[in-house]
Amino acid sequence: MTFLTPLMLLGLAAAGIPLLLHLLSRVRAKEEPFPTLRFLRQCMEKTARRRRIENWLLLLLRCGVLAVPALALAEPISKAADWFGGGQDAAVLLVDNSYSMAVGRGEQTRLGRAKSAAARVLSDRDAPADVLSTQRAGRWRNVDAVGIEYGANRLAERFARAVEWSADSSNPRRSIYYFGDLQRRSLQPLLESDVLSDAREMKLLFLDAARGEINNVGITNVSIVGPRVADATVTFRVTIVNTSPSARRVDVTFRPDDAKAAPRKITQSLGPAGRDDAEATLTFTHRVSQPGWSLGEIRIEQADDLLVDNRWRYCLDVAPHVRALVVHGPSQADPGEMLSLALDWRDETQADRPWPIRVTNIAAEEFTAGILNSFQAVFFRDVPTFTKQTAAALGEFVRNGGTVWFFLGPEVNLADYNARFSETSAGLLPGVLGEPFGQVGPDADVLAVKDVAEDHPLFAGLFDAPADYRTTRTRRYVSFQARSGAARILMTLENDAPLLVEQTVGKGKTLWCFTTADPRWGNLPAQPIFLPMVVRAATRSVETRAGSAMHTAGREIEIQPGPRAADATNLRITPPGGVENTQPLTIPLEKGSARFTRTDRLGVYSWEALDGNQKVLAGGAFVVNPYGPESDLVAFTPEALRTELRNRGCKQAYVAATLDELSAAVAADAQGRNYRDVLVAAVILLLLAEAVAANRRKVVVGSQ
Repeated sequence: MTFLTPLMLLGLAAAGIPLLLHLLSRVRAKEEPFPTLRFLRQCMEKTARRRRIENWLLLLLRCGVLAVPALALAEPISKAADWFGGGQDAAVLLVDNSYSMAVGRGEQTRLGRAKSAAARVLSDRDAPADVLSTQRAGRWRNVDAVGIEYGANRLAERFARAVEWSADSSNPRRSIYYFGDLQRRSLQPLLESDVLSDAREMKLLFLDAARGEINNVGITNVSIVGPRVADATVTFRVTIVNTSPSARRVDVTFRPDDAKAAPRKITQSLGPAGRDDAEATLTFTHRVSQPGWSLGEIRIEQADDLLVDNRWRYCLDVAPHVRALVVHGPSQADPGEMLSLALDWRDETQADRPWPIRVTNIAAEEFTAGILNSFQAVFFRDVPTFTKQTAAALGEFVRNGGTVWFFLGPEVNLADYNARFSETSAGLLPGVLGEPFGQVGPDADVLAVKDVAEDHPLFAGLFDAPADYRTTRTRRYVSFQARSGAARILMTLENDAPLLVEQTVGKGKTLWCFTTADPRWGNLPAQPIFLPMVVRAATRSVETRAGSAMHTAGREIEIQPGPRAADATNLRITPPGGVENTQPLTIPLEKGSARFTRTDRLGVYSWEALDGNQKVLAGGAFVVNPYGPESDLVAFTPEALRTELRNRGCKQAYVAATLDELSAAVAADAQGRNYRDVLVAAVILLLLAEAVAANRRKVVVGSQ
């Protein structure tokens, strides 16, 4: 405790005045017997002890009334606690180890500076402290062991854990240290959460481990569009972001591992961080001719301050060519022509041209339940009826992952469809078919398509202009009443009648088109939307059966070896680095799948499904990439973060670039606490207490 005006402490001598007067008043007078008052003696002896206590209390109050104003005039100021040496506060140290902390080289990385500062705090402390990181849930025994991890930054979650552990301490002095780069993307969820409300009485000390100007362009996201099927074209959409304060020009290379495929490069200019042109999406297309595992990478060629986000690996589980069956009802010469051409446009002279679908056409009377075993997608065009056996076989086919598409027309027996495919039998019809609506002929009224589910996988990204999705016209269609929540409507006519609906049944899909696949009832087969729509429906039945082969670091993944490994009991996984440098991991298979959690390394993992005799039944691969958004290095300034924290009620929040600056900020904040106002209020309370005590004493004496 220090005083701005220490000379005023001389006024404390006034506190002795009441004591001096008290001592002077104790001079005893000469006692003379007075017989008439002898009966009061006993009463006075009973109350003497109580009066003695009241006298001393009144004496102390009067001393305080004179002493406290002297202290107030001296202006007492509290000194800062030594938070960085010898403090006995209950502390939690939170070290940011997300990969944005890898900026820099050697010991001068952000993480290196953060660990050095945390180690200094620990070495200067007498009291124990918990050490956390923003990635793992547990505590670290040694801050030197904290290393870069590549998953999503869980700062808000870990901060809540730090607050919880601090709150459990009986020590009233509690503090949380954060050593990181003040990344805005990581801190914003913390600022928007309720965690800070529980930390308002704690000291929050944020050390900014970032230094200097950032020079970085990173890959933040890669999306893959298109069927993972042999001879199909897959589109890679690569998002890159410049977080540098100046414009950048980079070369982005798409490099398949396949030696037959040449690398492709795109040069892109980006504006400074914060501008709209600081982000760009690049497009690469790639075709894999053979089924199996296809790997490669996308790379930014120019080196910068953060190398982790310059590389993104891909892994595609490519399925064999899709076998599609087209079943047509009675009609003109070649009733399946338009639908068949949409699924496979090649003729005999073009049979060697790459295409992902192989089509077989049969008549309705040739269709049997056993034929389904050879196909992944089946299209029915105006087929009149089904038997009980074929309807049941179709239900099983869809539940196991197949795709069935019904095009309705004039030959369809609607009552038979309602009976065969209702919920109580095959369960493929998500409602009730009604009577056809509309007429045919050149003078018939035409209904346009009003709405299309443009975000659905059948349509997503087909056209830039929304109007291009709605060029379909129809004169006649089968009316349909859907069951509530049973299906999704993909196309709607201008009179609000559904034209195309989809239902999920088990692992597969059924689609119902309530008009024909030829020009008799409308122009749908002649529209640009028709070909990609049916092709996507066919390829979608096989492209995702093996599950995703691309994952983000730090997340649990599920691996399904597939039917070939039905007898497998274990899964052997080799992380990046190869068998020579890495010990393979073995995990059990349960119900055909295994969950793998140790996705902390970046790169290509290989796996093998083994039976009880360690025989390899199937194998595959997957890749692990860094969490893309962590590449965004835009950060709070210390001043801005301090303002944000204090606006949220954290009055003891300090942000600085070094420990010495943090210590100075804590000290400066503490030295600004002047207790003069508190002492003035204490004087008023003492005066009131003195008046009450004095008046009460007089009343008591008078009553005697």
